[in-house]
Amino acid sequence: MDKKITILGHGEIGSALGKILQNKGFEVYFWDKNPERATQNMALEQMIKASEFVFLCVPSWVLRNALEPVKSFLKPETILVSLAKGMENTGKTMDAVIKEIAPDNFVLMSGPMLAEEISQGMPGFAVLAAPDAVLANKVQDLFKETNIHTETSEGVGSVAFAGVLKNVYALIIGIVSGLGYGDNLKGYLVSKISEEWDYLAEVLSLDKPILRDQAGIGDFIATSFSKYSKNHELGEKLAKGNAGELQSEGLASLPGLISLVSQKTPALPRYLGLLKQVVLDGEPARKVFEF
Repeated sequence: MDKKITILGHGEIGSALGKILQNKGFEVYFWDKNPERATQNMALEQMIKASEFVFLCVPSWVLRNALEPVKSFLKPETILVSLAKGMENTGKTMDAVIKEIAPDNFVLMSGPMLAEEISQGMPGFAVLAAPDAVLANKVQDLFKETNIHTETSEGVGSVAFAGVLKNVYALIIGIVSGLGYGDNLKGYLVSKISEEWDYLAEVLSLDKPILRDQAGIGDFIATSFSKYSKNHELGEKLAKGNAGELQSEGLASLPGLISLVSQKTPALPRYLGLLKQVVLDGEPARKVFEF
């Protein structure tokens, strides 16, 4: 058990995964932009050069900036594992961003993995998507006999998009919760959103089975209904008009997703269009989401 692992981003998910990997006997280094969260008295360069795996546990909107300082320290065989599930305003998903900066070895880790549950020993479920199955298998080996249950996939683009969609559409469930609607409407919306995803899969040339699986609908349900979800919390605040400066993966990804879909189809699908009206056009949520 002599593997060395660096975790960039010592927040909730970084801490949860780091603890699991430490319990497996691996040497884990933590780095965070907040020096108080770093647990080793080591320079970032030393950590990266010593590591066989680097976990990117940072939000999508800082992934590019987080990668730039470390790319020159990466060994050719080092595997990057990205937990970010988002999209830049350009419409680029996280796999596209990583390919630009460090193209050789990366794995996307996506699925219902709420950090608060994982840290309590509850199960989490991840799809490990990589352009080379060997890379995904190596990451899968790290989590054998842990509470993280993994599957592998070569559908990198679709897994990346599944993460975008689940975060964006989770805002809708948060909004209707904030408006005081009940579970009947939420159940209805989950079914209709699933249909909308089938349409988007055709428009964006995505793999429908991946969107319907744990990296897509499974993660969407977890994110939409969890008390720990930042997307749900932000959706509730949007409903009440007091989101302030809060940020979430769904909110950050929405402009890029709308731009990309608008290039592919003459009209936005229904629920993505309603979200645009509230978030980007500033229309009152109660007027837009009236049932």
